[in-house]
Amino acid sequence: MRVVLDGVSKGRGNQALSPTSCRIETGFVTVAPVDTERGPSVLSLIMAGRMRPDKGTVTCDGQRDYRRLRHGFAMVD
Repeated sequence: MRVVLDGVSKGRGNQALSPTSCRIETGFVTVAPVDTERGPSVLSLIMAGRMRPDKGTVTCDGQRDYRRLRHGFAMVD
C-alpha cells in the first residue's frame, strides 16, 4: 500500500496541522516533521483515513479511497 499526502492541512489557519506532504509505503519507515503540538495525532488520523484534511489530498495506491485507508491501518495508542 502506498499513501501519498499532498499539502494536507487541518484547522482554521492551519492551527492543528500546517500544510504537509509525505509518502508512506508498506515495508518502509517514514518520518514526517510537524510544527504543532497536535500535529502528530492529526497527521496520523489523516493518514489512516479517520480524519479528512481541510486542504490537500490523500491518495491510497493512486486513488482517493478513505474506506481502504481505514481498513488498511491499525491505530495503536
